[in-house]
Amino acid sequence: MRTSLHLRVLLSALLPLAVLGALGAVGLRAAFADAVQRAFDQQLAEAVETVLSGLGADANGQPLLRRRPLLPAFQRVHSGWYWQVGDRHAPLHRSRSLWDGSLEPVGAAGRAGITFGDATGPAGEALRMATLHASLPRADAPVPVTVAAARSAIDEEIARFSRLLWLGFGGLLVVAAAAQWLQVRLGLAPLRRLGGELAEVEAGSRARLTRGVVPELDVLAAKVNGVLDVNQAMADRGRKLAGDLAHAMKTPLSVLATQMEGSRDPAVVDALARLRDLAERHLARASVEARAMHARTTVGPVLDELAALFARLNASRSVTVTAEAPPGVAVGCAADDLQEVVGNLIDNACRFARQRVHVAASVRNGRVRIEVSDDGPGLDAASIARLGTRGLRLDERGGGSGLGLSIARDIVEALGGEITFDRDLGGGLRAAVELPAA
Repeated sequence: MRTSLHLRVLLSALLPLAVLGALGAVGLRAAFADAVQRAFDQQLAEAVETVLSGLGADANGQPLLRRRPLLPAFQRVHSGWYWQVGDRHAPLHRSRSLWDGSLEPVGAAGRAGITFGDATGPAGEALRMATLHASLPRADAPVPVTVAAARSAIDEEIARFSRLLWLGFGGLLVVAAAAQWLQVRLGLAPLRRLGGELAEVEAGSRARLTRGVVPELDVLAAKVNGVLDVNQAMADRGRKLAGDLAHAMKTPLSVLATQMEGSRDPAVVDALARLRDLAERHLARASVEARAMHARTTVGPVLDELAALFARLNASRSVTVTAEAPPGVAVGCAADDLQEVVGNLIDNACRFARQRVHVAASVRNGRVRIEVSDDGPGLDAASIARLGTRGLRLDERGGGSGLGLSIARDIVEALGGEITFDRDLGGGLRAAVELPAA
């Protein structure tokens, strides 16, 4: 799966942070749970000492309870706090909270110190227990003294801390992600600027990349500028060679055409005409490509100028020529080439129009579409299809002078566009030129 550089840098920075943060949170939770349990065990140990302080032994060495622990929880049945003297099967003394239940002491008999463990209470609750096997005076064997308390207090404290911990970790991760996103965006801003300049170079509105933005990108910009210079030199050389070839062919072809006037061999005349058309087409294409490098022309003023010119030329026929274009719309070509192509289409429309010729420009999907429509008789489908064949000249449609259709098409194609013809809604002919927007 392809991912952007921005996302890759962001993930590479956040992933270690998330892993380390999660491990730290797990460790911190474990440390907190251990601390809470140790504190709780200390409470149980103190309760064992309290029960043990009230124990004594009679003359026979049997445990004697001289003083009962005063903790109120020991007095409520199944309160969750319990104490017991003796083992489970024969408890000698026990708290009222145990009622008729009993506890199983933890730890082996004779083990020194207090032993802690977990068990299930008389009400089915989870208990934390502490047992001390105490040696009483005149007693034959150690007597287990057990105190138990419900684990719910520990578990609830740990659960509350865990919720706060993970919420804090999530919030920290969000803040870190936002900060890292901003850092990456600012850090990659020079690359985005470089990409924008490359797009301008591709569109023809810029010739070279800017250097000195950041030192790390100067080497890249220099390399790209070197490649652009080499490509520009090769393109100029190619266009020059094409132009020179076309010029070199045009002169002898003109001489041959003059000598072949009146020839009875139509095949020779036709072949010579095709050669002349080929030379003219390549000459026009080379000239257009040379002028189109880094050129930009606003469409509106050119269309207004052409509309005013052809309106004056056709004033005697009462043909009105109007034009409209959104402000600021531009194409990447020289103004002369745009006038050459659109002017030819307007001239053709005026020759066949009855009263109106309209020129309209629009922008769609990054392309500028210029439509020239008239209210003339129009053409049938076969004739419209014939307009798209190479070698047909627009001046053959009305006896005027103008650029041949094949040359006009080559100019538009050299600019990365196309010319199409179809019937207008009013019945006349509509010619459309599409060019990349600048």
